[in-house]
Amino acid sequence: MVIGYICRSQSFSAAHRLHSAALSAEENRALYGKCNNPNFHGHNYKVEVTIYGPINPFTGMIVHIADVKDCIDKAIMKYLDHRNLDLDVAWFSHRPSTTENLAIFIWMSMKRAFKPIVQKAIQDARVQQAEANADVASSHFPKLYEVRLHETENNMVIFRGDGLTEEDFVAFETEMPVLVSTNHSSDGIARCNDVVESLPTCTIDCVL
Repeated sequence: MVIGYICRSQSFSAAHRLHSAALSAEENRALYGKCNNPNFHGHNYKVEVTIYGPINPFTGMIVHIADVKDCIDKAIMKYLDHRNLDLDVAWFSHRPSTTENLAIFIWMSMKRAFKPIVQKAIQDARVQQAEANADVASSHFPKLYEVRLHETENNMVIFRGDGLTEEDFVAFETEMPVLVSTNHSSDGIARCNDVVESLPTCTIDCVL
């Protein structure tokens, strides 16, 4: 069976502040520098989602690219685009909104959104293979392979799900709703949405 990779890219804008509750104010300032500014800063992120799987001999596709786009809209754009990550997304209410953690969030959100696509692919494959009188291997279905998240032109994070446990996904499900914090009003959210793309982009020296 021929295996391939299909990738879809998408851009979104979001504001955040790099800050860890486990560190003191002085430690946060020393570690994150200007990215610890309490007034937040913004990024124009670019995410690339890669799907891995067999190229279906009946359709010539790994998965329909329109389905991947729909998953990205539901899993990424709905929760992250024109948001303040720290104030609007519950998952970041007790985690630093680093690019690494954002990539993990996107991975878990995409895994959840992609489940119906995988289930449909399994069903279709079983029908097609039954008609062809062939066996169906459970491993021969499309899977999320990689999330590549660009914070700036120079900095990006790659995540492939390594180290995540079932408990992580269970916890994620309880934190998925968008959090509207009492620390800012809906008007404040609207103002943030209006200006986030014009906020200064913060870059920090890092080794990826």
